[in-house]
Amino acid sequence: MKEEIRAKVTEILTSLGYHFVDLKFTGKKNEPIIEILVDSDTGITIEDCRIISKSLTVCFDDLDFSNFRLNVSSPGIGYPLKFDWQIKKAISRKIEVSFKKENQVTKVKGLLKDFDPEKLIIDCEKGERIEIERNQIQIVKEII
Repeated sequence: MKEEIRAKVTEILTSLGYHFVDLKFTGKKNEPIIEILVDSDTGITIEDCRIISKSLTVCFDDLDFSNFRLNVSSPGIGYPLKFDWQIKKAISRKIEVSFKKENQVTKVKGLLKDFDPEKLIIDCEKGERIEIERNQIQIVKEII
């Protein structure tokens, strides 16, 4: 059922011009909370969340969900960047990357300069430019 909901939510968000980020079910069995994280290339406003929530409520009503609470929001600073469109949006912003190299986890902070399918290029806080191979990356987060 979760995959069916994820597919339907993604379809609706795409038709509205938004990106799907994540879907979580929390709360009690008889009072479920459906949390949906969304984004766009230009960011998310409260009005965007209202529009999305209204459209998704109709979807959940059609799926015979009852007595649920729907929370729609953007992932915000500190939430892992999972998709290339999120990383592209973070170019020239400060990020933190956890990556594994030689069986050791390392964290670096700096400005994301560029990325491609093979690597991220970061100007670190210490003044050096580094390249991190994508297959080494565990978590990328935008930070303040």
